[in-house]
Amino acid sequence: MFDLSGLEQGIQLRQAVTLTARSPDGRNRQLPLLLLRIDTPVEVEYYRHGGILPKCVAAAAGGQ
Repeated sequence: MFDLSGLEQGIQLRQAVTLTARSPDGRNRQLPLLLLRIDTPVEVEYYRHGGILPKCVAAAAGGQ
């Protein structure tokens, strides 16, 4: 299982995050200061909507 931390205040372009990998035996390994590869404002909107398809469906239905 993987967790990303550093997103609590929302997503910013090319933001630094920390990845925590959890193994089945309970050990954790942290990989600090990974670069989140959301590079454009459009990609931020896709992420906020759960991906490009939900974003397009919402737009077609009259939402943002």
